[in-house]
Parts: sequence; C-alpha cells; structure tokens
Amino acid sequence: MFFGAAVTGALLLGLVSRLPATIEPATRAVAGRSLLGLRHSRRLVLSLSGLFAADAFAVGLAVQSAVAYWFVVKFGVSTPTLGMIFSLSQFLMAGSLLMAPPLTQRFSPVRTMVFTHLPANVMLALVPVMPTFPLAAALFVAGHLTAALDAQPR
Repeated sequence: MFFGAAVTGALLLGLVSRLPATIEPATRAVAGRSLLGLRHSRRLVLSLSGLFAADAFAVGLAVQSAVAYWFVVKFGVSTPTLGMIFSLSQFLMAGSLLMAPPLTQRFSPVRTMVFTHLPANVMLALVPVMPTFPLAAALFVAGHLTAALDAQPR
C-alpha cells in the first residue's frame, strides 16, 4: 500500500512538473491592506476557520476507540452490539451526505454548516451523561446522522 502511494505521488509529481508556467494566473495589484490576502471576506473566513478549529479539536477528542471503551466500561456492552452501533452510525452518516446539497441550496452554506454540525457536537457531548445504554447509543447515532451534513458546503 505504501509502495502504491509512493508510485502515485511520483507520477503526480512528474505530471505537475511538466505543466507550463503560463498556467498560473497573472497577479493583480490591489490597493489596501490585507490579512492573509483577505479583504472583504476576512471576517467570514476567520470565523469559519475558528469554528472548524474548535470543531476539529472537540471531535478529535472523541475517537471511536475511546467511545467504544467507554461503552464497555460504563454499560458492559458486548462487542457485537458495539459493532452494530458503530456500523449504524457510519451508515447513517454516509446516507446523510445525500441531504446536504438540498439543505445547502435552501439555507446557504454557512447556515447549513453551523446548524447541522452544532447539534451533532451537542449530542456527542451529552452521550456521557446518559443514564442508560439505549439513550447513550441513540444520541451517539443521532449525532453522527447530522455530523456529515456540513461536508457539502465545505
């Protein structure tokens, strides 16, 4: 697998190195100061970057192996049950990708990202305080259902 990735990378490097220099657009001189090359969209880009950074940090702490371990320790869940819960959550997450384009067209990309991913993070944060396994599993699966709806706008 690593050999295949290395060969693919070498092939891509060879193809990119053969591109002519004229493929790059001419640079324009724009008056005024800019932060990271941003002018009018600076506020939007920085706020989305902050949102994505916070989201990546929070969700990165809840890796599936840690959640599986917690389900076993807290509720004594069996391995086949864990497999069903994680499979169902991933299946629903993949299916929810089909709902993302219509939501994006109707509500705008930013609203779609915020109002679908925020509930997913809240549901994930509430999983540890659930008193029973069915409630915790339901919140975990429901959180995954809405978590991927921000992929299309991104």
